[in-house]
Amino acid sequence: MNTSARVTLVPIIALVVVLSGCSGTPQPDPTASVSATPAPTPTESETGAASASAFDIDCAQVEESMEEFAGSLTGELKERVSLVATPTWYPGPAEFMVQRAGGVVCAVDEATAAVEGENPRRWELAVVPNAQAIVDGAVEHGSAELTTTCSVGSCYFTAREGDALLFGSANSDAFTEASVDAARLFAQGWVDRVSATQIEPGFTVAPSAIAGVGCEALLPAAELSALWGVDATMQDEFGGWGVPAEIYFVVGGGQFCIYNSGQGEYESEQYAMLTTLPGGVWAFDSLEGRSSIAIAGADAAFEGVASDLRYIDILVGDDWVRLTGGSDESRDLAAAAELVAGRMAAL
Repeated sequence: MNTSARVTLVPIIALVVVLSGCSGTPQPDPTASVSATPAPTPTESETGAASASAFDIDCAQVEESMEEFAGSLTGELKERVSLVATPTWYPGPAEFMVQRAGGVVCAVDEATAAVEGENPRRWELAVVPNAQAIVDGAVEHGSAELTTTCSVGSCYFTAREGDALLFGSANSDAFTEASVDAARLFAQGWVDRVSATQIEPGFTVAPSAIAGVGCEALLPAAELSALWGVDATMQDEFGGWGVPAEIYFVVGGGQFCIYNSGQGEYESEQYAMLTTLPGGVWAFDSLEGRSSIAIAGADAAFEGVASDLRYIDILVGDDWVRLTGGSDESRDLAAAAELVAGRMAAL
């Protein structure tokens, strides 16, 4: 439960949810702020620019340390969250939620499992500032406070030192339930090290027109229904909470919702999914495997396919929204993306 995000049990993208919170939660308050805990005078980030990290961390050093802890991997080292066995809202905008919060994230994913039937090997380590406010918010939403757990093949860990909050996870054949003490020592050693490098105390996220704005304001279910000839219901509440959810939804003001036929999480037909990265212009063109597309009202747009589902990334001003379509390719996803772009421009 330590590093999870919202658990979504919806089969629009068949991903296994790990690190999941266990209790149902309300939608986060859009007015919530990481400044709930008194902090030094904040330093504003430049609008449209990547958030300046609050810490001086070298991912190459993290990789060396993680290899000692979890073993060497063959995947590419990336400065965004891991996408192995994660919730459906991670791909796209949410991959950069740690940087928006003033943090640093380092991750390596292997494309396939070493043994058939097992999860692909991977590791991830992230650190963010404003530790107390994030922990308080996660606990308020029902998450356990700073837990570290290990089981056969995996460890999930959190640790805190001063204003620095670290969370991460790793898969390794060497891990068992007895690895939890080693995981705690590893996490605490790294957060102590990182905390000493803090260079921007009192960090606040950059402002954004869509931060905390609900999905209904970006794409009303009635408009999607009329466009596609369906009876769409917008769902934006799911069970579970954790540190990543607090960072994405509350600190960063991101959104996640699913438009479906309303019969229930498993029975419904999924029409579309929407995720956001407020102020995400700096990360908008960072992903591979997409093609440029013209979307009326958008400053730029890309289209691509993930987990066999079409998506369109839309940039309006400094804000990034991803619209993912369901399995029915006859529905015009580009026309729906134009509705989103028009709503974004009007904010």
